Amino acid sequence: MDKKKVSLNKPRRIQKGDPGYGKKKFYVYVKNDKGNVVRVTFGDPNMEIKRDSDQRRKNFRSRHSCDDNPGPKHKARYWSCKMWERNKSVKDYTSSEIDPKDYKSYTFTRKKAAKKLATKLGCETIQKFFNIEGKQPGMKANTTYYMPCRTREQMHKQIRKFNKK
Repeated sequence: MDKKKVSLNKPRRIQKGDPGYGKKKFYVYVKNDKGNVVRVTFGDPNMEIKRDSDQRRKNFRSRHSCDDNPGPKHKARYWSCKMWERNKSVKDYTSSEIDPKDYKSYTFTRKKAAKKLATKLGCETIQKFFNIEGKQPGMKANTTYYMPCRTREQMHKQIRKFNKK
């Protein structure tokens, strides 16, 4: 049986269609005490993380003993405590990796968004292209799109380099 390669210790939001959607909000792959890679799900999907309020953050972290002992990395409490840390946003944890297979994650209709990702990847330029009659699947026909880097190959190379950091 082939084992799926996963990135460890990088929380992700559970997307529609993924296992656990509607039951939990986030998941992360970690190694447990035995050295096996396990998937840990955590967070209530029906609640917003209101961690910007000092009082709410203090109460949550006290209730879950985050400062004293957040528990082992392969438990949900550890990752919930991590999400409720001060001076870090949830996006800081969940948007650390870019999936090179997800075309929608690096193709934009706004120039500014493409430039922002290009800067993040370390590309100096962005490419502009026009999708005539819907030749690109999943994109609107007759629409101008922007993507970071000069070519797709260069962009994929930069994404691989970025994900290794």
